[in-house]
Amino acid sequence: MVSDEELFLRILSGGTVQTGSTAYWTAQYGTAGVPALPSAYSDRYENAIWGSPGDVESTVPLSGNFYIYNVGQTSAYPQVMGQIFMQRSNGNTYGMNFNGWYKTAISNFDGISLTNNGGGNISSGNFKLYGLK
Repeated sequence: MVSDEELFLRILSGGTVQTGSTAYWTAQYGTAGVPALPSAYSDRYENAIWGSPGDVESTVPLSGNFYIYNVGQTSAYPQVMGQIFMQRSNGNTYGMNFNGWYKTAISNFDGISLTNNGGGNISSGNFKLYGLK
């Protein structure tokens, strides 16, 4: 859980987190609100392949999956798609799909970064990575 900060999923290239303000094109869409009366949700990021719509300080775990394609190539842009479920501290839940790409081919792709922007440390989490070579 993170105190009052958004989380961002970003690409690592050469050991450096790629955070450029126009480096990504990512679209998110789904439902948001209290579980009984959700409404449509959509958002767009240009600095991450996924971003939480507000804080994730909740007793409900953030969960989901994502897939990254075209990594480590000199002529193809890395693309991503996934699904996330989360709850904010205000009780609103978000169930979302997201997809997008990094706007540059990355031949030295070497991972991902799940970070927040200047907030407290991530206090706990369980991560499972599949399909790594």
